[in-house]
Amino acid sequence: MEAKRATLDDAERVKEIMIHPKVYPWIIDDGSPTSEDFDSAVFLRSEAIYTLMPNYNSLAIFVPVNSFTYDQHTCVLPESRGVTTQLGRAVWRYMFERTKCEKITTWIPVFNRPALAAALAVGFEKEGLVTSSFKRKGKLYDQFILGITKEKWLCQQ
Repeated sequence: MEAKRATLDDAERVKEIMIHPKVYPWIIDDGSPTSEDFDSAVFLRSEAIYTLMPNYNSLAIFVPVNSFTYDQHTCVLPESRGVTTQLGRAVWRYMFERTKCEKITTWIPVFNRPALAAALAVGFEKEGLVTSSFKRKGKLYDQFILGITKEKWLCQQ
């Protein structure tokens, strides 16, 4: 499985994945737009942001934190959730082999146990807990921060 970088030509499919009723409630906080007002092209217009599609039903968005670290945001439709480890490895291969990325992080609210299990299964390691950092339905939640370095990824290969 190989990931491809999405372009503006993929904007409609990217939006379909992100606002899917089984995905959107898990990726938004209290400050997010409604699914009707959501604009996926904002990610695709930026050269600095990598929106990768390892298959037709999944995507991973990598937002730069600095020159060598990227924060990963993942959206997977239900029909592809059985292969999330393969999907994760495909997008990491792209980032570590085709960009100057040396580290990938992801933040997962403590209530999103399926996302945490998927992140650990693909190879992320827990690095800490960021308290009161995600607001959902008026309540602040803690978030796990997980990460993987290029060096550790290479050891997993």
